[in-house]
Amino acid sequence: MREEHQIFLKHGEPMVFGNNRDKGIILDKGKLRVVQIGEGGVKLEDLLVHDATDQDGFLHHSLINMKLPDFPVAMGVIRAVPSKVYDQSMEAQIAEAKSKSKITSVDQLLTSGNTWKVE
Repeated sequence: MREEHQIFLKHGEPMVFGNNRDKGIILDKGKLRVVQIGEGGVKLEDLLVHDATDQDGFLHHSLINMKLPDFPVAMGVIRAVPSKVYDQSMEAQIAEAKSKSKITSVDQLLTSGNTWKVE
């Protein structure tokens, strides 16, 4: 039963599933559709080929949202794109702010702008 209700995605391979590997996923009018290979002239070459590295997340999002009973559940690596993590982005922002700032120390900060002397 598992082969009928799950699709194991592999980068660069057609989206095939089923006990006999006779079903697949195609894109029809902007939507995913399950097809029977060999029925209605559908060939293996007509199926979507999984690209986990595609920067556009449309297809990945559609694969994640496939639900039983109309679709199989997607398993495996659905999306693998390079991305900055939080601490890398934060460090880059801090470095940029430091490079643009004229103030380089706490003393300069405390004596910058409108200041007065209390006697």
